[in-house]
Amino acid sequence: MTATHTFNSIYELAEKIQTSTPADGHDRDHPFAKAPSAMTTDEALTTAQEGGRWAEGAKQIKPVELDLSDVVAHDMEIPRIEPTVQGFRANVPAYLAGSPVSMFKQEPTPMPNRLIKIGVQVAKQYDISQAHTFNRGNAILSVLGALSAAGFSIELWALWSAKDMGNICHVSTLIKDSTAHYSPDSIAFALCNDAFQRRLMWRVAHQSEHEEARDAVAGEFGTDRNFPVNDFDLSFPYMEPHRHWANKDSALKHIVESTTDQLATNARAAA
Repeated sequence: MTATHTFNSIYELAEKIQTSTPADGHDRDHPFAKAPSAMTTDEALTTAQEGGRWAEGAKQIKPVELDLSDVVAHDMEIPRIEPTVQGFRANVPAYLAGSPVSMFKQEPTPMPNRLIKIGVQVAKQYDISQAHTFNRGNAILSVLGALSAAGFSIELWALWSAKDMGNICHVSTLIKDSTAHYSPDSIAFALCNDAFQRRLMWRVAHQSEHEEARDAVAGEFGTDRNFPVNDFDLSFPYMEPHRHWANKDSALKHIVESTTDQLATNARAAA
């Protein structure tokens, strides 16, 4: 059985945790509340309640250029008001000036869709260090910065999933809305800090009103590697041990290659 939790902001996530009581009476005694992390539970909650701003995580981002020449922007129909001879509304200044084009009409106009929906799985294997998480998160921030500089509107989700004995818990948190200003400081916490998953994600499941979610983090606390990402244009999977996470340059190279491959594949599919 699968239990799903969706939060429309990191603040909403923190408020849910702050106001919920686990069904089994445990809370601070949960093993992942004591797991190694850069923050305590209270510090992580405070950071989330303040919008997830964590400037420390965005200090060492390296600029990067992406080859977006193969990316095909999908068209979408945008209603546009245009002057016309016959229409649904009068163009009073034109009428008074004696122009025959004295009405307005509304026509759907194809416009390039510059929205990229991105999902980052923030769960990782238990023995991966905070330093490696930081390198991976910084590399993703570099890619997001390049996409933003190229004029794309970014919608960013942090994804987390746990599974045990057939029970699954999915947690999705909107970290950046497509209309929000791109600020690395405001999203670094979710991508670069272990406390986001160890102090917050596990607690969502542990305090869930759904028995399936609580069962998913029982036993061995097995993390699910297969969060569904079909709805995302670009996604980064569950973090497993690999030597490319060992330093910032190799992590960046891997993330850039993954990004380029995914965007090119999407472009070919849309052609």
